[in-house]
Amino acid sequence: KVKCFNAKVSLTDLAIMTRQFATLQNAQVPLDESLKALTQQVDNVVLRNTLAAVKDKVSEGIALADALNAFPGVFNRLYVNMVRAGESSGSLEVVLERLSDFLEDQNAMRGKIFSALTYPAIMILASAGIIVFLFVKIVPGLMKVFQSLKVTIPWYTQMSINISELIQNYWYALLTLGVLGFIWFKNWVSKPAGRYKFDGFALNLPVFGGIIMRIMVSRFTKTLSTLLGSGVPIIQALDITRNVI
Repeated sequence: KVKCFNAKVSLTDLAIMTRQFATLQNAQVPLDESLKALTQQVDNVVLRNTLAAVKDKVSEGIALADALNAFPGVFNRLYVNMVRAGESSGSLEVVLERLSDFLEDQNAMRGKIFSALTYPAIMILASAGIIVFLFVKIVPGLMKVFQSLKVTIPWYTQMSINISELIQNYWYALLTLGVLGFIWFKNWVSKPAGRYKFDGFALNLPVFGGIIMRIMVSRFTKTLSTLLGSGVPIIQALDITRNVI
């Protein structure tokens, strides 16, 4: 088997597996047999290998939640704690149903967000491409016309010509600066102080700030509701939800 437990599993694959798991538990199939069946049904290699390892741990007498907790790259704290609450209350099948509903809702929300942002992203890229084309192809032609007429060029036209020459002669330097700037931004955002400032900026953006706020509030309330409905204590539920936002 390919051991790749640190790799990520898509939300879609995890939601489908959880729904199948809930169905098997509702049918009163023993836990180890359920995990064996899931291992045979799952197509994702990472998830299949992880479930096989979880089954081995459960067969050794380890609780399901503890077995899942050994693979945080696949099963996050929310998943593990909900399963733990289901095991302790004897209602694992109910918790798995709620968990599958939650994952499916999150996947649907992610799809809606992606669909909503796809058109603006395409328009921004197309606009950027048109602007670059104008500076590289059109402006140089206009510059030759102005030179042949020997007229005084307005400052804004001269600025456009300078930008055009900069793009044509130093495109490699601009590309390098762009890549370095992206790397710096990723490193800055990965730090708590930088992330706090960036998120504060994002929440104050016109139009988009309100959308981001609604998405975060929706995720918070749905996550907290799912955890509390599954029997997770409220302090622990709030701590888990804090890490989901």
